[in-house]
Amino acid sequence: MDADSLTAMKQEVCRKHQKDAVKWALDDIIYHTEVTNYERIDAHATSAQRKYLASLTAEQLDLAELAGEPVRAVVTTAPGNGAKIGGVKVSADHGWFAVRPSGTEEVYKLYAESFRDRAHLTQIQEEAQAAIARLLARDVPPAG
Repeated sequence: MDADSLTAMKQEVCRKHQKDAVKWALDDIIYHTEVTNYERIDAHATSAQRKYLASLTAEQLDLAELAGEPVRAVVTTAPGNGAKIGGVKVSADHGWFAVRPSGTEEVYKLYAESFRDRAHLTQIQEEAQAAIARLLARDVPPAG
């Protein structure tokens, strides 16, 4: 979407909701119009778990379904240049999640988006967290 389209959308949403355009950030517009449902979750991860997640493969993840839909793609490299993304992204028709370790904190970051609604986003997040927990329990020895 280009800048002119975003400006027009902002003006229309502000008019509809009788708000001052200056006080509305694009994030608020997206949230209030439910264009998308997106959220990032940080979850604790040990150094060994973060190292494992950075090198995760599609084969290791082995997900056939996401939130009731067939998984369409599992990628570990950027589409433009093929560079490793340091994690994995799983996509279905109406949503996706990506997981990657933090380089500075003892966490992994789970990014998720639903093109349907908040309940669908929650389902994507829960399934993603469960899949990651299974992998970590199976493949990474406990710390200590």
